Amino acid sequence: MTTSRPNTSPGTAPIADPIGALIRGRRSAHQSLIGQAPTWFALREELGERMLMPPSLPAAADAEPNERLKALAADEAARLGDAELFAFDPGATSAAVSYGARLHASAATADTVRPAPGGTIAAPWIVPPTPAGFVRWATPIIPPGSQTPITAMHWGRITTPDTSGIWLVFWGDLSALLGDGLADASAPPWLTPQLADDVLAQNGPLYYNAASFLQGPDNPHTRMPGSAGAHDSAAAFAFTDLRGLPLNTLPADQRDPYDALTYIVLASWAMLTPDPAQPAPPPHLTRRTAPVQEAEADRKAGLPPADQVTLVTAPTLRPTDPLPPGLDAGVHRLRMRVFAMVAPDAPDGPTPDEVIADLLRRYEAEVVMMAAYRSSRQLLHAMADQDRTGPDTALAQILSVLTPTGQLPAKGMPFDARAWTGLEHLLLPAGPGPTLPPPGIAPTDLLWALGTFQACALMALAGNEHHLGRPKHKTAPRPPTGKRPKNPRKKRR
Repeated sequence: MTTSRPNTSPGTAPIADPIGALIRGRRSAHQSLIGQAPTWFALREELGERMLMPPSLPAAADAEPNERLKALAADEAARLGDAELFAFDPGATSAAVSYGARLHASAATADTVRPAPGGTIAAPWIVPPTPAGFVRWATPIIPPGSQTPITAMHWGRITTPDTSGIWLVFWGDLSALLGDGLADASAPPWLTPQLADDVLAQNGPLYYNAASFLQGPDNPHTRMPGSAGAHDSAAAFAFTDLRGLPLNTLPADQRDPYDALTYIVLASWAMLTPDPAQPAPPPHLTRRTAPVQEAEADRKAGLPPADQVTLVTAPTLRPTDPLPPGLDAGVHRLRMRVFAMVAPDAPDGPTPDEVIADLLRRYEAEVVMMAAYRSSRQLLHAMADQDRTGPDTALAQILSVLTPTGQLPAKGMPFDARAWTGLEHLLLPAGPGPTLPPPGIAPTDLLWALGTFQACALMALAGNEHHLGRPKHKTAPRPPTGKRPKNPRKKRR
């Protein structure tokens, strides 16, 4: 039994204005905390849920429940006032979910720290980018086994004489929750559309969902021995280190329900942490000035205005980023399987389709493409050196194999023909690194084309130009025959 991956709410469209939604979301959450939150907390405790208190608040046994809950709301409001703001666009949200799942899976074989109820941190070397912060994801995230859409979170570092760690609060999407409740056939009759509108008008789009305390090691900047991509002098876990994590299955009975969200938070923090070896912040992080009208609205609401916001976009793999171990061997295997389709005595084995499917199952498409680009360019430059010509001439020689007339669509291609001609755009970039692939072409087609190019280049380098021909799409493994097909001569008249 394995955990299912967190997903985004299928009925909720991504936020069109992530910066505006972030600022308004923080203001709404702050207004809720200084207004209705104590009543909301009291109602939850009446229903049997004990609100988790941060260790920085005194836990007086004889304190009145109302005073205790008022102190919690005021403490959370102060954290939001100190928070730096981070808006994740749809691509960045998908990346956070993806890398959070990889962190979650890798924790199955790692030593975990379980210091407090509701708090788990299996990667204590990941630290928040700021002492306090507020993140809003573009699309609500629904953890496995839950129907509650989560759209934001805030955090704050807490240090007391007894403990230290990160206080973490998740904010749910109230509009999505009420909308799902209205559509539920078992919803109570008192939950009417008018009531839902009134609740949203009074409380705003977010509601206080759950809190946890992530208690780290004594030194929060210490990395675990042998951690992926560890830098001795680094104070945090750089986002690029996530790409070296393996994809493993995880027994569901070994993790509590909040772990999936916790690892998404860890992945989000890692994405917000620039690589300490790079002098400039990564291109997927952009500082934006907050709109003047939003800052003024914050002041009127009694909230410190947001001057700047960090917009987080979908990160891209740079040519200098390390690749997961074993990936280059997988790309080499794809090249050899394409080569085997035209070799007369090739041994039996998986088809290129099967090799590509295996690569995309074990690694992310972006990472597989980068490995294929690198090895393709190495072969391209090897051909140019051998023939004492330029890379563009060597590439044109290979591309002419499947398109001798230069006309498309060519018949018999086992992949989208645009992927073949798009190799010129990919392998001869104007800049120092590979450019983006042509839009609308699936990764499987691009990997097919790159594997075919590499097989053709390998044959040319080996002096087997007579084998350069259009590889046939092998739908099933064929047994080796050891014989060449005969070509009977035509009879003379």
